[in-house]
Amino acid sequence: MRISDAAAAAGCSPRMIRYYHRTGALPEPPRSSNGYRDYRLDDIARLIRLTTITRAGVPASAADADLQEALTAVETRIDQLRLQR
Repeated sequence: MRISDAAAAAGCSPRMIRYYHRTGALPEPPRSSNGYRDYRLDDIARLIRLTTITRAGVPASAADADLQEALTAVETRIDQLRLQR
């Protein structure tokens, strides 16, 4: 999915997505053969979370830290559940 489609799906602008890339809040997605960014569903989900958090007044840099913390907690829980099997 190209940046304009990703922006429409996440409810933000392509400019905001590029800002998230520059600040490190959103990793660069792989590029297609023609050089366009190729956004996937997990990128869109992260964009929606970032957009929601920043609209609530949290700076993008803090929003990224919150997402990383939540992701770490989820990964830890997944590892715990795998060990319980």
